Amino acid sequence: MRIANLENYERLFICGDIHGCIEIFAPLIEHIFTVEKFTEKDQLVFLGDYIDRGEDSKGVVDILLDIKKTFPKTVFLRGNHEDMLLGFLGLDGCYGDAYLMNGGDQMLKTYGLPDYPRETILKDFPKDHLEFFTSLTDVALSRKCLLVHAGLDLKKELENQDRKPQRMWSEDTIYWVRDRFYSQCHSIRKPYMGRTIIHGHTIVPEVSFDMPMRIMIDTGSYREKGKITCFLANEDDLINSKLIQSHRTKGIIIK
Repeated sequence: MRIANLENYERLFICGDIHGCIEIFAPLIEHIFTVEKFTEKDQLVFLGDYIDRGEDSKGVVDILLDIKKTFPKTVFLRGNHEDMLLGFLGLDGCYGDAYLMNGGDQMLKTYGLPDYPRETILKDFPKDHLEFFTSLTDVALSRKCLLVHAGLDLKKELENQDRKPQRMWSEDTIYWVRDRFYSQCHSIRKPYMGRTIIHGHTIVPEVSFDMPMRIMIDTGSYREKGKITCFLANEDDLINSKLIQSHRTKGIIIK
C-alpha cells in the first residue's frame, strides 16, 4: 500500500477523474495556476482515472508529467483505469482482459500504438509515461481528509486494504469498490481515521456530500454535459469548500 502523508501545505486542491478529456482538463489546469495562483506552498492531488474514453489520454499524461516536474510534491493516485492498463500490459494490475472494452482502445490510439501484441506495446510505450503509471500512489492523508480513487473497507486498517480482488471479478478493492463502501458509510457513521474520505470513480451530476463520511467528486468528464471538478478543500468546513469546474459546454465555473 502506497500512502502519501500530506504536510506543510497552505491550500489543498483535489482533482477528480479526467479520462483523457484534454479539452476541459487543460483549461482547468491553466485556471488553477494562473487565476488561483497555485504555488509550491500549496498541495495538488489527483484521484486517478487520467486515461481512457476521452479524446487525448497521452496529452493529459503529458500535462501531468509537466506538473510533476514543476511541482514535485504533487500526488497522483491510481484509479481503476490505470490498474486495468497495468494488468493489460502484464504488470502490477488487475482485470487487464477488460481494458480494451473500457476505453483502452481509444487510449492506445492516442499513443499511436496497436492493441496487440503486448510485447510491441511495451517496447514502444514512452518510458516516462510507463514509469508514471507504475509509480502511482494508492491513498493520500491530509489533516482532515483521506483521498482515494474509489473507496475503502471501513472495517480494515489502512495498511490492510485490498489492492487486488480476493475473488474473481470482485470490485471490492480501493480502485473499484462501490456498494460495500457506500453501505458501510451509511451504517457506521464514524469517520474513518477521523477523516472525511474524498473520492471519485462513481459519476455524480454534482459534487455529493455525505458528511461526515465522504465526498464524491467524479462529475462525468467524458459525458456530453460532463465536467472535471477540482475541490479546493476548506478542511475546517468541508461542505463550504470551493469548487472549480471545467465544463464541456459552459467553460470554467466557480462554486
